[in-house]
Amino acid sequence: MPLRAYDIEAVDYLLKPISFERFARAIRKANQDHEDLIIPKHLFVKSGQQIHRINPHEILYLVKDGNYITFNLQNSKILARYSISEVLNILPDYFIQVHKSFIVNTEIIDMINKSEIKIKQHIIPIGLSFKGNLDLVINKKYKH
Repeated sequence: MPLRAYDIEAVDYLLKPISFERFARAIRKANQDHEDLIIPKHLFVKSGQQIHRINPHEILYLVKDGNYITFNLQNSKILARYSISEVLNILPDYFIQVHKSFIVNTEIIDMINKSEIKIKQHIIPIGLSFKGNLDLVINKKYKH
């Protein structure tokens, strides 16, 4: 039976009786495997003639300016020709559009007030039409 489990790409195989610790380890393994599938480790962004490999966790925020998006990273910036919707489709779900021209990494927000977000030393405006969605995401993510 264990060999058949590997044939169907099972994440783990539990034998009865199951201890809580063994069950918890199997769940952690399944969650990690699932996370690896849905959260990209790197993005590839074309800028002019170059293609940059970016770790999404290094992106602070993105700014749209005309037909271009500036990826503001921890230590650099990359200018690329993308629409907001194209960028939102490739970013992990912890990024959210907070203004018609801004997308932020919600995992590194330092402060939020009713009209702006602070990430590091950067102040990002919150558009009125995006405030409700931002509140929903933040409340869901950091629900006490």
